Amino acid sequence: MERLETNLLAAVTFAWGSYMVTFVGSNPNDRSQVGLFDLAFDPADFLNASVDDLVTAITGKTKVIRRVRANAFPGLMPPQFRPVEIRGGAQNDAVYSARAEVLKNPEFRARVEEALAISAVYEKSPYVEMQMLDKFYGATDEAQIEQYQATPWDQRYPLVERFSDSRLTELATRHLYLHNTDLVPLPIRKEQEAWLSDRLMTENPVPWLTVPRAIQLAIDLEHEGDPNQTQLGEILDWLKNLESEHQI
Repeated sequence: MERLETNLLAAVTFAWGSYMVTFVGSNPNDRSQVGLFDLAFDPADFLNASVDDLVTAITGKTKVIRRVRANAFPGLMPPQFRPVEIRGGAQNDAVYSARAEVLKNPEFRARVEEALAISAVYEKSPYVEMQMLDKFYGATDEAQIEQYQATPWDQRYPLVERFSDSRLTELATRHLYLHNTDLVPLPIRKEQEAWLSDRLMTENPVPWLTVPRAIQLAIDLEHEGDPNQTQLGEILDWLKNLESEHQI
């Protein structure tokens, strides 16, 4: 992020397109979250904007300020290597430089940082996999990960509870349970069995494909006359066995 702050201009590439941007601040409550002003827009229209208007510029349908995480950054490159296709239409370097210079205004950046803090309020995901980019884990836990990976399987469980980050404790417990179930204490094993059955069999809307949903999709393909009927039948048999093993 330090490089981004000191380099006025950069081209950033997302899956849906590329933009010319400049750094305009970071969330004071989470410095890994930064704001990038889209230089396709004229800064003069936003330089005196209120905090509320800047929140809209961040969260509205038209994203004037793009909020990204430094620990999950999209492709970033110097302006001379920018793609030919730039969203909002390409400008010459002098225009981009002049706009970026204007946006160094400290009062504007202070309001952007306040807007980033306000717009960052969100509901924490209940799923640990989707929490991993919420924050960095510390150097102590990083060393603990290396020790865990280097330790023989039958000596790993005592290391699980040494993580200070609860996300790592949860993932390490799952890892040990899924790869060497017998090495997990019985009460923890029971908890993990319940977790796995819920993950596979839940009827609630979740961001993964559950067994009941997979079975329904396979049945739909059968009814549609999918040409791979033999393989489809084998997949259905496997799914139904999985369903019977993990029936809640």
